[in-house]
Formats: sequence, C-alpha cells, structure tokens
Amino acid sequence: MEGDMDYTKAWTYIFETNGNVKVIEKEKDAKEECIWTSKRPLNVASNWEPKPEFGNWDSLFRMKRWGDGELDEVFKGIPDGMGMK
Repeated sequence: MEGDMDYTKAWTYIFETNGNVKVIEKEKDAKEECIWTSKRPLNVASNWEPKPEFGNWDSLFRMKRWGDGELDEVFKGIPDGMGMK
C-alpha cells in the first residue's frame, strides 16, 4: 500500500538506572542483531516520574522524554557506519 511505513527493522532501548543505555537493532527475520552501548551515562531522570493519580495516565505514554540530540550524545565516538541512524 502506498504511504505505508516500512517495518523491516525494530529498535529496543534498554535504560539502566545508572544511566547506561543499550540500543538493539534487529532486521525482520534476521538471526543476528546489532547492539550499541552508550559511551557515557545518560541523565535518566526524565524516565521516571511520580505515580499519577488514578485515571490520569497521559504522562505515561509520553514518547519525547529527552531534549533534541540528547540521546545521540551518549553514542558519540562509535565508528562511522556503526552509530545510530
């Protein structure tokens, strides 16, 4: 179908409480995956927030939790062709 998204890759982000980040990239039907590990800790404070009042769930679904480029910064120094795209 024209205009459909191409879902041939999936990315999984794993955030540790100490700020370390792993990104796992896997292509559809692939047996192998590519794993990037952060070069330095990310400020993960924006991943946690106080428990919301019952029924007030909107903040839990917020996808944009970091500033522009903030997540990319922790992967600087990875060789060309190996970084996040």
